Amino acid sequence: MRSRQIFPWPLLVLVLVLVGGGALFWWNNDSETNTARSVPTGQATASTQDENNLTDVQKALKDIQSTQKGNADLIAGLQQQGKSLSDQVSDLQARVNGLEGSRAEYNGSERRRRHRR
Repeated sequence: MRSRQIFPWPLLVLVLVLVGGGALFWWNNDSETNTARSVPTGQATASTQDENNLTDVQKALKDIQSTQKGNADLIAGLQQQGKSLSDQVSDLQARVNGLEGSRAEYNGSERRRRHRR
């Protein structure tokens, strides 16, 4: 009996498919990487325009924030003035009440004097 050497054909086919698939994957992945690195002119222009738009938006945002801070300071000042005016009105009201009380006392004492006479 002669031992027949059986060549593993299925194993050879599997190795060739894996090597071929790996080579295709590597080649495809490498070409995508190179394509991503080289930006076409149209995309470069769009990218520059996007950067300019972003810069404009950032400048506008800083202007808005500056205006908001100025408005907040203005509102704080107005609130302080309002409190000061409110305090002044309260003081005037207290004086008016004091004068009305004095007047009432004076009128009361005048009536008593008239009745005594």
